[in-house]
Amino acid sequence: METPQSTDVGNETVGGSSVESFNSPVATSDSEAAPSSVSQGDVSQTATAGDVTAQSVIEAKEGDEAGTVDPTQELDPLEGVPSLEELEQNKSQQYAQALINLRTAYEARKEEIGSLKPLEALKGLAEYGEPEMIKSRLDAYNSLFTPVVDPSTQQPQYDDSGLPKISATQFIEQVDGDNPGIAEQMLNDLLLYAPDNAGQKVPLWQRLFETWGLDPRRLDDYRKIDALTPQSTGEITPEELANVPAEFQDAYKQLPASVRNDLQQQDEETRKFNLEAHKERFDGRIAKQQEQQAKAAEQQQQIAQARERITQEQETYVSSQLQEGLDTIMDEVARQVTFSADANENSQMLGITRAVIFSLRDPDFSAQAEKMLGAFGTKLDQGFYEALSVADKHMRDQKTYELLGQKGFAQTSQAKAAAAKNQVFAKIAPLAIKVAKALGAQAAQRANQQNQLLGQATSTRPTPGQSGTLSEGNGYGIPEMLPNDPRYGVELARKTGLLSQ
Repeated sequence: METPQSTDVGNETVGGSSVESFNSPVATSDSEAAPSSVSQGDVSQTATAGDVTAQSVIEAKEGDEAGTVDPTQELDPLEGVPSLEELEQNKSQQYAQALINLRTAYEARKEEIGSLKPLEALKGLAEYGEPEMIKSRLDAYNSLFTPVVDPSTQQPQYDDSGLPKISATQFIEQVDGDNPGIAEQMLNDLLLYAPDNAGQKVPLWQRLFETWGLDPRRLDDYRKIDALTPQSTGEITPEELANVPAEFQDAYKQLPASVRNDLQQQDEETRKFNLEAHKERFDGRIAKQQEQQAKAAEQQQQIAQARERITQEQETYVSSQLQEGLDTIMDEVARQVTFSADANENSQMLGITRAVIFSLRDPDFSAQAEKMLGAFGTKLDQGFYEALSVADKHMRDQKTYELLGQKGFAQTSQAKAAAAKNQVFAKIAPLAIKVAKALGAQAAQRANQQNQLLGQATSTRPTPGQSGTLSEGNGYGIPEMLPNDPRYGVELARKTGLLSQ
């Protein structure tokens, strides 16, 4: 490295570059080294003769580059700061060590930060879930275009136009594996889809019929083919039934008139043989109908039971998720607020705070809870119930999809539920702190009042024949209720006088 030139401070010129000036060795006499007088409010550094400070170097650099900065260029935050080698040679200079630490830390992170800049464009992808889930979805989409390979040659196959054949089978298998039943939904949508072909839009189901040699216009006829069954026509007279044994009469009544006429013309043995066959078919049809009805009733019962189970699972899951978030909030409340030196009383007051906040989620008790918040000098954010409703919906959807084995849909709902829950907890966390502090202040006031009463009682002699009564120290608990019962907070508030009866 070249030897730095000296700096002529008296003429306010810097020889060479600002970096070289900072590195200039300076020899001063005692008289030259006398510090100049600087007022306390003056934040600028004064450059004395023979002394070059970091401020003088920066000012000189700014003066040299005034009006030459290209606003379209990204500036280096350490532009004009000497290199580490130059700083090491001049550690005795003012701010040199601080600049060494700054440049060392900056250069260690500069390359790492630069490599992260291209990722800024991906910030919006967070709303679609975790990276693993996003990658899984992209892999599934790419599988829509899986090349068709000839199993004998392991080479791609091509269609008549020379383009590679592709298959969506792998995509269907993956999404249907994650969400059973989606393949049927896709088939239904595809058959109803009408692609634009030279201005004509024909549903794919019609194209499919045509490839089978069927006329799409006769769809109703095809639907009725299997439904056509012989219907009994004409009246059956008592004389006609007299020739039919009672055990065959129900089946006989279902036969067409032409078949009945044939039976009447047959001899008794042949007629009985044919009636047995008709009865067997009739009984089989009745049995099948009864079986179908029983199966339908059983399915309806199973559906009802499944819905009940899903509802229970949903409620348990939503409650556990909200309880988990509330636990985190209450941990912070306990860290910031201490109600009493008595651990039991402190725990009870935390329980009251928790019950008040948790009861906000229950429509039957939220109105009372909001009144308590008003008494504490605070109120709910207007968007709380909307955020709670969104979180509740997505959490319930997530649990339903999990129970039905719909992995893909469950992941999507989980990501949406997480975002909504964060909004809910962000709105109630400051409320919990305010409620706890208000409760603490009221508890302290009551304690002071009680101490004053006890002080007066000790200075007064009891009158013979009279007995004093003291309130029982039962604490704030309600034995017949669990702390997570939505009524708990309301009843505690009434018991402690925070809410009128």
